[in-house]
Amino acid sequence: MKWLKKIISVLKNPQVILIVFFIVWMLFFDEKNAFFQIENYQILKNINASKQYYKTETEKNFKLIYDLENNPQAIEKYAREHYFMHKPNEDVYLIHKESSVENNE
Repeated sequence: MKWLKKIISVLKNPQVILIVFFIVWMLFFDEKNAFFQIENYQILKNINASKQYYKTETEKNFKLIYDLENNPQAIEKYAREHYFMHKPNEDVYLIHKESSVENNE
């Protein structure tokens, strides 16, 4: 019971009441409350992940452009892979893997 009286006496202090009120207000009722901050943090993490993805894709594309401008073998490889081009008197076979979809009969 002694500790309860100490807690009550501390809670009667106007400064403690003001601090508790301020904390509750900032956590739940303010325009930029704790939930808003957590949501913004998640959005920021997603944006940073996207930024890293696009940065690596840009680097890959710059490397591809450099290779296509300076390397004839890279041009031939790119044309064969993406446009299915081939040399005269050459046969091209396309092999497609089947998806592993099970038939529910």
